[in-house]
Amino acid sequence: MIANAVLWSAARCLMGPCAFLGLVGTLSAQEITLFLVDADNANPVRAANVSLLTPGEVSVWSGIADEAGRVRISPIEAGEYYISVVGLGFEPFRTPLLRVPERGVYSFEIPLSRSPVPLPGVSVSVEAEATDLVAPLGLDIRDLGNRWIDRADIERVKAPFHPGD
Repeated sequence: MIANAVLWSAARCLMGPCAFLGLVGTLSAQEITLFLVDADNANPVRAANVSLLTPGEVSVWSGIADEAGRVRISPIEAGEYYISVVGLGFEPFRTPLLRVPERGVYSFEIPLSRSPVPLPGVSVSVEAEATDLVAPLGLDIRDLGNRWIDRADIERVKAPFHPGD
């Protein structure tokens, strides 16, 4: 359901400006710049793989988003393509079929929805809550960063555990 909403949002993003120019369903480009963002907070999505696919599912271009979540696809031949995005921790994304004319430059943002990353064989457990460890000292875990500024201050505290743990 979320993936469909994101796909529809991206399709509007792609086709909206083109519809304004009277070119419904046409992506005007010889160069395409994508900005990959987290749909929840609009932060850039780094290191996602982006592919340009023909209608026959043949990849004709691929690249990886930079630190700003930016990907530049250039130059490409006129034709019909899908843009596919796969990033760790995000749902795979794919545009509707786009028609790329011979000339132009185009950029748009692709919002990616988060997806849990399965870690088979990994188990996480907690022996003691941090709150329980600092309570006998009369402290709250929210105060630790403000109270203990340097190593000497930390080592002066008589604690039932090693402060580096």
